[in-house]
Amino acid sequence: MLDGRLLAEWPPAALARRRAMLSQQVRLGFGFRVDEVVMLGRSPYAVRRDSPADRRIAEAALHAAHAWHLRGRDYLELSGGEQQRVQLARVLAQVWEGDDGARWLLLDEPEAGLDIAHQHFVLRRARLLACQGYGVIAVLHDLNLAARYADEVALLERGRLLRHGPPGEALEPRVLSDVYGLPMRRVETGDRGWILAPL
Repeated sequence: MLDGRLLAEWPPAALARRRAMLSQQVRLGFGFRVDEVVMLGRSPYAVRRDSPADRRIAEAALHAAHAWHLRGRDYLELSGGEQQRVQLARVLAQVWEGDDGARWLLLDEPEAGLDIAHQHFVLRRARLLACQGYGVIAVLHDLNLAARYADEVALLERGRLLRHGPPGEALEPRVLSDVYGLPMRRVETGDRGWILAPL
């Protein structure tokens, strides 16, 4: 459901204006330019093709995803990490300005294929969007990234919800040790934070 309404009752374009999905890998079979890929995110709004407002939003999304310098390149010639940043720009363009109501960003392993700096960049961007009122749901396998950026964590095992709550409660080392079959511990850092590590 979205806003108390079954997903099947939403017109597809209206639903696309309210939520966008970033998969861990998106395959494109054609040599689109990067700016064309990002403009695909504006297609749920298309009254006429390539409106100046849509172009401005796509450009802002490219800047926000640190992908502006890639805008004229062939998407298929980019590295996996560059493609992931372009896809981030596409989903940002999709929910940048929409209808009234909550907008959602669904992230499936958004850090996949990215170097450590860009992993943190993408999750900081997601955190900023959450602070601006977007709903952000991310699937992460990196426990430390989840602990650092999430307000709430849902720990799943074989489709079953084991824990749900703030990272400090949901990512309890004893439970993680049982889930992963690997003894885990919490290591305090000097900045009042902590990381999870195997024993």
